[in-house]
Amino acid sequence: MQNELLKEACKKAVNHQIHLGIQNGWSKETGNLYQALREHAIPNSGICRDLGRCYYAHSFDVRIEDKVYVVTYSVDSSD
Repeated sequence: MQNELLKEACKKAVNHQIHLGIQNGWSKETGNLYQALREHAIPNSGICRDLGRCYYAHSFDVRIEDKVYVVTYSVDSSD
């Protein structure tokens, strides 16, 4: 199942970017995809940017089948 999630995410990637949306509203499937992607994360590639008012943008790089993708998502911690 994990491999299918990763393959589907790679197919939907735009310019080698995988956008997961806002973490506060993730479905179970998106949460599972996030976990699968974290297992392929390139060490020390994570970035967090403060967008203001408790809103943050996160990204990290993953290597899947010799290709590098940037995974991005945001978090609204004011909830």
